[in-house]
Amino acid sequence: MNKKSIGINAVINGGKTMLSVIFPLITFPYISRILEVDNLGRYNFSHSVIDYFYLLSSLGIGTYAVREGTRYRNSRKEISRFTSEVFTINVFSTVVSYLILCLTMLFSDKLHEYASIIMVLSVSMIFTTIGCEWVYTIYEEYLYIAIRTVVFQIISLILLFVFVREKDDVLWYAAVIVVSNSGANIINLLGLKKYCTIHICLNKRIFTHLIPVLVLFANSIATRIYVNSDITILGFLTSDYNVGIYTIASKIYSIAKQVLSAVIIVSIPRLSLLWGQNRKKEYAALANRILYILVTFVVPASIGMFCLSKEIILVVSTEKFISANTPLRILCLALLVCLFNWFFTSCILIPGKKEKYVLLATAVSALINVILNFILIPYFEESAAAVTTLVAEACSLIICLWNSKDLIKIEIRWKDIISTVFGCAFIYVGCMLIKSFNLTPLICMFSSVAVSVIGYMCILLVLKNQSLTSMKDEIGKKIKKKY
Repeated sequence: MNKKSIGINAVINGGKTMLSVIFPLITFPYISRILEVDNLGRYNFSHSVIDYFYLLSSLGIGTYAVREGTRYRNSRKEISRFTSEVFTINVFSTVVSYLILCLTMLFSDKLHEYASIIMVLSVSMIFTTIGCEWVYTIYEEYLYIAIRTVVFQIISLILLFVFVREKDDVLWYAAVIVVSNSGANIINLLGLKKYCTIHICLNKRIFTHLIPVLVLFANSIATRIYVNSDITILGFLTSDYNVGIYTIASKIYSIAKQVLSAVIIVSIPRLSLLWGQNRKKEYAALANRILYILVTFVVPASIGMFCLSKEIILVVSTEKFISANTPLRILCLALLVCLFNWFFTSCILIPGKKEKYVLLATAVSALINVILNFILIPYFEESAAAVTTLVAEACSLIICLWNSKDLIKIEIRWKDIISTVFGCAFIYVGCMLIKSFNLTPLICMFSSVAVSVIGYMCILLVLKNQSLTSMKDEIGKKIKKKY
C-alpha cells in the first residue's frame, strides 16, 4: 500500500474545507432572498430536527472506523471483516433511526406541517450509510473525496439556480441540499470493492465494537444537542419567522467560526505529536504561540463583526432579515468565547488524552443551553437563543480552562495584549466613523474592513506585537531561502 503524503493530504483537505466555506457564501445570499424569512425558518427547523436522527443513524461509527480500521488496511481479508461488522452496526442504527423518526412524526402534531421537508432531508441518512466514506478516509483517499465533493457541490449549485426560483420552492431546496451533502456517497459504492468486500454479517465480534462506538456517540450527541437545540426549541416555542431571523445570524456565525478556526485545525496533529513524544517544552511553546495568534486575530475579527453586523446582514440577505442584528451581535461575543474554548479543547485536552473532560464540558453546556432555551425563548425569542449560546460557550470554556491548568502554563505576553487592545479600539472607532457617512452596506463593509486591517496592522507593528513580528520574520526567511 502506497504511503500517502501528509503534506499533500493537508493541502487537499484544506482546499476542500475552504470550498465548503465558499459555497455557502455563494448560495446563502441567494436562498435568503428567494425563500424569505418564513420558508427559510421552515427549512432550518426541519433540518435541526432531522439532524438528531442523522446522528442516531451514524452513531460514532465514522470516527471509530477510521481510528481502528487503519491497522487492518494492509490485509484485504481483515479489512473486509472489520468493515462488514461496522457496516452491519450502521445499517441497524439507520433502521432504528427511521423507525423512531416515523413514530415521532406520527405522534407530534407540531411536526406534521414539516413532514414533507423532513422526509426529503431524511434521505441523507440512507446515502451516508451505504456510502461508507470512512473506508476512503482509512485509505487516505483525500484527493478522491475532495474531487467528488467539489463535483457534487457544483452540480447542486446548478440545481439550486434551476429549481429554486420562488419562495415556495423549499422542498426543492431540501432535495438540492441532500444532493450536495450526501448524494456523492452513491458514487462511493462503485469504488469500495477496490479496498474490501462489505456485507451484512451477524457474529459476536460486532459487540466488541459497540462500547467504543457508543462512547463516541455520547460525545457526538451532546455536541449536536448543544449546537442544534437553539433552532429546534425556537421552532417549537415560536414561529418560522423567528427561526428564519435566527438562521441568518447563526449562519454568519458558523461561517466566521469555520474560517477563524483554521489555525486550530491545522495545529492539532503537530501538538498531538509533540505531546505523544513527551516533548513538553516544545508543546507548551507551540500551544502558547497558537493562543496568542488567536488573541491577535480572532478578537479584532469579532469586534469588527460586532460593529458591522447590520451591514453584513444586508449584504448576505435583505432588509426583511434586519431583526437578526441583535442576535448576530450577541453571537459575535459567543464567537470570541467559542474559539478560545475550542483551543483548550482541541489543542490542550485532546492531545493530553483528557477526552473525558471534553465530554463533561460538552454535556454540561448542552444541558445549560437546553434549560435556558426553554426558560428564555418564550420571552426573548431569537435573541434568547443567541444569549444561551454565549452562556453555554462560556461555561464550556471555564470547565476546559480549569481542567487544562495541569497540562500547560499560559504565558502572559503584555505586548500582544496591549497592542491588540489598542488595535481593537481603532477598529471600533474606524467602523463607527465610516458608518456615519451613510454609505451603501457593501461599500461601507469593504471600506471599514480595509481601513481596519491597515490601521490594525500598523498599530501591531508599531507596538511590536510578538505574534505578528514572528510571522513576518518567518515569511521573510522563507522568501530569502527561496530566492
